[in-house]
Amino acid sequence: MQERLPCKIDADLCDFWNRLYRVKRTPYERPAGTREFDALGHPHLSAGFHTILYACQFLKPETITLAGFDNVESGGFTWSITRGPKWDKYPDHRWDMEHDLIGDVEREFGVEVKFL
Repeated sequence: MQERLPCKIDADLCDFWNRLYRVKRTPYERPAGTREFDALGHPHLSAGFHTILYACQFLKPETITLAGFDNVESGGFTWSITRGPKWDKYPDHRWDMEHDLIGDVEREFGVEVKFL
């Protein structure tokens, strides 16, 4: 049997950053092939971005190196490169906003975020 690891839920951390994210959103042209939430895009940060926040909050690293965060790095929808142009179930996350928030995360937590 696999050992279970303890899980920490920090609703305050997630709520703070999701509120900041929602304040920064402006209407945008939703890329084709995404499921639309509303004119502002998805109402919360992606699970991957929340993982960055948890790493910063609980592990307090000096540097985080991200692999597979192409959309956050580019600030755009680069998903079609790997999933193909006919993919139609992708949520309309605001990669442009998450890209902009990386600088805020670096300043808030004193961490350097690098992309592979």
